[in-house]
Amino acid sequence: MNPIFHLQRCSPVTSACSKKDVAAVCCSFVIILTPPFVRQSTCLCLCIAFDLLRSGLAVKSIFPSLQTQKLCQNMSKSAIVLLAEGAEEMEVITPVDTLRRAGVKVTLAGLAGSEPVKCSRDVLVVPDEALESAAGKGPFDAVILPGGLKGSQNLLESAAVGELIRKQEAEGRIVAAICAAPTALKQHGVGKGKKITSYPSVQGELEKGGEYTYLQDRVVVDGNLITSRGPGTALEFSLALVEALVGKEKAQELANGMLLKQ
Repeated sequence: MNPIFHLQRCSPVTSACSKKDVAAVCCSFVIILTPPFVRQSTCLCLCIAFDLLRSGLAVKSIFPSLQTQKLCQNMSKSAIVLLAEGAEEMEVITPVDTLRRAGVKVTLAGLAGSEPVKCSRDVLVVPDEALESAAGKGPFDAVILPGGLKGSQNLLESAAVGELIRKQEAEGRIVAAICAAPTALKQHGVGKGKKITSYPSVQGELEKGGEYTYLQDRVVVDGNLITSRGPGTALEFSLALVEALVGKEKAQELANGMLLKQ
């Protein structure tokens, strides 16, 4: 007897299964084998590389518990976090960690290359790859600029960063910056006329010229621009990104799981 399965072409997807469902990959097809063709005690989950599925076939399961369409939506989201020497460690790692928990594909891109980067407190962080190569793999749903005074200075002096975030804004996708990094937004002419916030020490610089409406909220979301204040707001900033990319329900789920005080 042949197993029952159904295939549907759609956008990128990953697979997941319950104890009664087995996901398998055969010749680029994602197949759901359904009971009674597998033992109920068997649960096989195969991790499928995101890039291999960008043009593949997605599963439309006869089991609603698989929530295929929701998985498809989550795993199709991507973000790039720009890592420069002198970046604030908490503002680099927290968004990467939180977004990956939410199922977003995150690339940590080194501004100066793929070698380890010394951050503001002498913590070495290894990027996934150099910005030069990562930028060509876009578009990304979000471009994220961590702060740190020296890190932000490096971001605002980078022509590659300017080109990336101006294009991101022009195409209506999310640009996010925290701590001192909103100064890079100003330098590169991004977010003019919008509401922003930042680390207090750079408030005056951002208010010069009247290009922005400055707020002292911990996180400010104005359309596709998300800004925040500093290391102590990094988790709130990250959850705001999850909400914008994946949805409020997922952001709340993560907050609960992290035992974040409401």
